[in-house]
Amino acid sequence: VWLSTKLVRKLGVTEADATAVATWGVVGGIIGARIFHVADCWTGCAGIPGGYLAHPELIPQIWTGGIAVWGAAIGGVLGGLIVALRRGTVPIGAGADAAAPGISLGFAIGRIGDIINGEHHAVSCQAPVGVCVDFTNPNTLGQGTQFAVGDPRYSADLVHLVVAYDMVWSALAVVWKEPMRFPRRPNVRRKRLERLERLERLWSPTSSPSRRGSNSSPRRSRSFRPRWLAKSSGSG
Repeated sequence: VWLSTKLVRKLGVTEADATAVATWGVVGGIIGARIFHVADCWTGCAGIPGGYLAHPELIPQIWTGGIAVWGAAIGGVLGGLIVALRRGTVPIGAGADAAAPGISLGFAIGRIGDIINGEHHAVSCQAPVGVCVDFTNPNTLGQGTQFAVGDPRYSADLVHLVVAYDMVWSALAVVWKEPMRFPRRPNVRRKRLERLERLERLWSPTSSPSRRGSNSSPRRSRSFRPRWLAKSSGSG
């Protein structure tokens, strides 16, 4: 929330609007995370024999555990989107750009709990190719060699700490997304757009072949429009 709010404020969005969108994004994230977990464990899950279908009274008991990170992402986006649309003062596209790094950061932080709990089972691991682990706590959700054959947590070998890979990838996504959408150096975005325009000019030049061969260098008019845009608007 902190990162996304900070980024969206750079767009001129007021603190009140940014806080409102972020607050309802959090509420939507919590609801979405619970809904996805309930759907995943509807007919059965570890610690819930028969699933929520047999025990519907457990559905609202979120304090007992049970959330899904992808449900949090989808629910959070929908919650923030609804508020942004109702207020009409937050640019939707740029607001989504601001939300993306925050979502990735949330994923990375959430994976810390997954590592502690031993969630996300994986395939056998052979060092040094990968981070190989063996969960030994009897209450863990992770895989271990000490569990009895037939136990869902049993593994004959060490396994990849796949959730840690996911955490690193999510953290790298934050580093990549933030400067791409919100560059710190002035005029960086404008210069990138100018480079794209030069590439487009090579692909679809506005000057005729005869003028390109003359001494006068062709200049792009301020009303320049790419050919594909002119066609799509019905001109020709």
